[in-house]
Amino acid sequence: MLKVQLDSSARGMEPFGPDRTAADTRLPTRLPSPRDPLRTWREGIQCQCVKTELDTLATALYARIDDQLKASPHLAPWRPAVGIAPKLSDAELVTLAVMSALLGYTSERRWLRRANRDFRRLFPYLPQQSGYNKRLRNASELIKHVIRMLAQDTSLWSDDV
Repeated sequence: MLKVQLDSSARGMEPFGPDRTAADTRLPTRLPSPRDPLRTWREGIQCQCVKTELDTLATALYARIDDQLKASPHLAPWRPAVGIAPKLSDAELVTLAVMSALLGYTSERRWLRRANRDFRRLFPYLPQQSGYNKRLRNASELIKHVIRMLAQDTSLWSDDV
């Protein structure tokens, strides 16, 4: 929905002054533009705010999960001593999995497309769907532990409801 605010102070006149009538206060027939000094462009403010809050959520989740993995490294999935190190850390993988669950994504393909579009600066490397799925299956015990840990952090964990 497009919100339009007419700025009467910029014109130097009252909304219903002697030279204006109620018919002059109708909404404009054209859409306002960001360059129009007489109107305020408010579309997209909520979208930017939500994106910022999701970035904050992802950062907080990553910090909490990474601290938990450093405190108890036995939770991480087994990896051979020799071989190629993964480009996506276990904490980043679990953060992506928890974010997809919190945001209600049931399709890995759609979630990876969204993560690639909106969270690329937070996660420099995102695997393809098959690699993501393999890593996720191997880290299932870690994900269970992390979701339980996050649930215990909420007040609903000890609620009698």
